[in-house]
Amino acid sequence: MNAARDEILCHIKSALRDVSADEHPEDVTIAREYRCAGNTTHTELIEQFIERLVDYKAKVQCISEAQLPNAIAATCAARGVRRLVVPADLPQTWEPVEITLLRDDGLTNQQLDESEETAARGRLSPR
Repeated sequence: MNAARDEILCHIKSALRDVSADEHPEDVTIAREYRCAGNTTHTELIEQFIERLVDYKAKVQCISEAQLPNAIAATCAARGVRRLVVPADLPQTWEPVEITLLRDDGLTNQQLDESEETAARGRLSPR
């Protein structure tokens, strides 16, 4: 198992340790006084996110927003991708000029079949 999954399962086991088998959710009033915002810095959150991606064997590149168009183009070129499905709201400043983008604002199955890859905000994933 990986560290992120182990950590989550540990939290679940800990949260359920005092729940009896015959107890039902509607039988218990839950106080909702827990913390709604953390004190983790933005940098720490990014580092934790990257660590968890690496746990799942993801390849991670840390780049600036200004570098996104070139990074997307380079990743597509390395995979031989010329047509890419992207979210309908992908910012124009992220668009690589060398790639034909298909904005997913309700693409048909045929249009999706004609694409070579799909993208989700900075991540390329095979169809």
